Amino acid sequence: MRKQKKGFTLIELLAVLVILAFILLATIPAVSSLLSRNKQRLYREQVNLIIKTSKDWALKNSDMIPSKDQDPPYYLSLNELSNDGLIDSDKLKDPRTEEEMHGCVRISYGKNQYSYEYLEKDCSDFTDSLLPVINIAGGDNQKVEINSTYKLPTVTATSASGVSLPVTGPVIKTNGKTVTSITTNTLRQVYTLTYSATDTSTGYKRNYTMTLTVVDTTPPVITVLGSNKSQTIQVSKGSNFVVPTATVTDNSGVSIKATTSGSVNTNKVGTYTITYLATDNAKNDTALILTVKVV
Repeated sequence: MRKQKKGFTLIELLAVLVILAFILLATIPAVSSLLSRNKQRLYREQVNLIIKTSKDWALKNSDMIPSKDQDPPYYLSLNELSNDGLIDSDKLKDPRTEEEMHGCVRISYGKNQYSYEYLEKDCSDFTDSLLPVINIAGGDNQKVEINSTYKLPTVTATSASGVSLPVTGPVIKTNGKTVTSITTNTLRQVYTLTYSATDTSTGYKRNYTMTLTVVDTTPPVITVLGSNKSQTIQVSKGSNFVVPTATVTDNSGVSIKATTSGSVNTNKVGTYTITYLATDNAKNDTALILTVKVV
């Protein structure tokens, strides 16, 4: 009686490997095609979301978009949508590449209707050479101290050919809402100020947005014994000494208390220090040292 074979011969194993290789080669393109189609679908959904958000933006900013057939198109950047709180441009990824999207939405008007088209280029590629140039004194990222008066910057504009143009604005927004003035009583509040200039000879219009942030860079002021500077006092040996109370004022208007460290032994002649420390909500701190000489 012949014994049954156990396992595979080398030739049989090679045959199995060849078959598996053919199956793999046939499967990989199908899987790759499926993944590619899925990424394209996700990309189209992302673009549709951008278009929908652009329409929401246009409803709130109808004065910035074309309204007649001869008006040039408006190129809406993703940063503008982000500044209005409609999208988070930092998290907007292209599913096909996993890179940030830096496209532009072209808003045009014709035959009594608007059209919205997403373009995979920065808006500046379409408009910079034609649009007016707007300059804001102090730059487009400015800061203002809390509880201070903010004076609007000087803003000038010229056409692409260098002709001076009038500037309108600003349109002031904070937290996604349009406001009529700037108040500086809230730390870290952010405002956007949008200025506009139109070249009537070409019909091209530019909107330029600057950012204003309320900051606090001023430390609190500690006052001890009527002075806001470190000082030295003398007390007699054996006298009753009480650590003077400090008062603290801060430009934020928030009530702040000073902490103290150190002690004085009036039974022993010598020099002692009392340290006062105050810190505001912006982490600005101030120290004042009271030197006490026991004589």
